[in-house]
Amino acid sequence: MPLTVFSCPSKVIFFGEYAILEGAAGVVIGTKPNFELEVAAIGPQKFKSPFHPDSPAGQLISKHFSSLSETEWTWRDPFLGGGGFGGSTAEYLLCYRALQHLQLESASTDLWELRERFLSHFSDGRPSGYDLLAQAFGGICSINAEEKIIKNVGWPFADHCLWIAKSKTKIKTHEHLATLDRKKLKPMTQLSAKLSTYFQGARNEPQPFLEDLKLWRQELQRLDLIHPQTLLSQKVFASENLFLKGCGALGADVVAVFAESGCDQLVKELFFKNNLHYVATVGPSVRRDKKDKKDKR
Repeated sequence: MPLTVFSCPSKVIFFGEYAILEGAAGVVIGTKPNFELEVAAIGPQKFKSPFHPDSPAGQLISKHFSSLSETEWTWRDPFLGGGGFGGSTAEYLLCYRALQHLQLESASTDLWELRERFLSHFSDGRPSGYDLLAQAFGGICSINAEEKIIKNVGWPFADHCLWIAKSKTKIKTHEHLATLDRKKLKPMTQLSAKLSTYFQGARNEPQPFLEDLKLWRQELQRLDLIHPQTLLSQKVFASENLFLKGCGALGADVVAVFAESGCDQLVKELFFKNNLHYVATVGPSVRRDKKDKKDKR
């Protein structure tokens, strides 16, 4: 077997964080840089897993050790373990794809079944699994687990972009989710569903969307679900009339700025001045696939 490379995008939960724990609608964006898993054929030797043994990927691969003695696996994380962009789900997804390639796992598993297998590794602090679905699908994904719908959608705003940056803050998502009172999250599902409608069809309504996104951020703040450092960043960017929100657990590891396309230089300068590492821009060039992809299996 020659060197085989498996890859998937990083992910950013644009909105719907926490509500998606209840199966609500949300939008998750797949973006560069990619995670990669290299699998190469080598001579017989003791197999060494690149994954932590307690991680979902580590548990998945452990039952196949005896069949992998003539392979070498190399994991490439563009964030060097810094968190925030779906590293653990990327590990699991690419590990599974590699095992499928080696005919050690079923080739027929659909995404919803794979999500359930991933979630089965958590006894508490159960995540949404939307990261895994979006990284498997790629692009901008509208996801609703309650209705079992995954759909690629285009960027709907003709003159607005989303700038994504990584902070120096790192939250252990599993530990954070284990402490949540999930009953308080139920009211968020309706607003998340409303935000998702802006990504359906050809809606180009950035101002109403921004007002609803502000309401979403206010609700997160009311529930004390925004990290203090992210709250500070929000104020800094607001002073320049820019809207910033955190993405994911406590909005800590990743932040995103939604603004008019012409703000590119200003946003990047503010990222640099505030120790935020620019990662990617999502905007009008991201088009809907010619045919929407749905998986309702």
